[in-house]
Amino acid sequence: MTTADKKTNFLSLDKKYSSLNNSQAAIVPVIYSEQKTAKTVFSRGAREIIKASAKLEPYDEEMGGELCFEKGIATLETLNLQKLSYVKAVEKVEKEISLLGEQNKTVATIGGSHSIAYGAIKAFQKKFESLSVLHIDSRANMKQEWQTKSPHENLISRVAEFNSKITQVGIRSQSKEENEFRVEKQIHQFLACEIKLGMYGDDWQELVNRNLSDKVYITLDLSAFDPSVISAVENPEPGGLYWDEIMYLFKVIGQDRTIVGFDVMGLVPSSANSSSNYFVAKLIYKILNYALSKS
Repeated sequence: MTTADKKTNFLSLDKKYSSLNNSQAAIVPVIYSEQKTAKTVFSRGAREIIKASAKLEPYDEEMGGELCFEKGIATLETLNLQKLSYVKAVEKVEKEISLLGEQNKTVATIGGSHSIAYGAIKAFQKKFESLSVLHIDSRANMKQEWQTKSPHENLISRVAEFNSKITQVGIRSQSKEENEFRVEKQIHQFLACEIKLGMYGDDWQELVNRNLSDKVYITLDLSAFDPSVISAVENPEPGGLYWDEIMYLFKVIGQDRTIVGFDVMGLVPSSANSSSNYFVAKLIYKILNYALSKS
């Protein structure tokens, strides 16, 4: 597996801290969208995130360490899947991440349409039979095949075919049929409006954590955040979650469970809103800090 050089890897790390052999974490940048054009909205997402990561401080003041130097972060060469069919693209992602999983890497898949997360989830499901999937998003993504041609919109309904331990957080847009499917499949859901109204109390993060098994995969669409936090997404939804409350959720899970992998999808880079690129780079580094806090 080929890794990116210092100019194009996450945090611009020297080889000593970014080789696959020396790293506990691996980042897989992906270019993919259902829109089959070279200039899709997602085509620059991973590149802009990695570029912005060079501005991050290696030291995390909350965790009290320099994760990138202590544990290592390898960045693989970008997977450009734009010319592949959705099925072939998913197979490629699944194969790549399965190889990293065999090496016990904590894997972060970044960039591209959220639909490509299906391959990453399948890879970890094969490795961990009791895997929990934590879906953080504004949309439920549980439409049925006959309701949509978009693999993004039925991502979770397809995951539910092989995983019965799904928890959703931050949802604020779903159809009646999707909610009925959720009830049928007993998918736990923490609606953004109910979190905001305090219906789960002040420790809703602990309640989410209790729904999870020991091994957790996190699939995150950036639209989960409120547009006032980040608006560089395809479909900003009002009433979203904020940085501190989502970070505390990740911290609780990292302390109590094992985050085996995660994806961060849905960035729509814009020269007029370049701060969002830095935001996402910071987000990825924070999740890695929480995920590797016990190792």
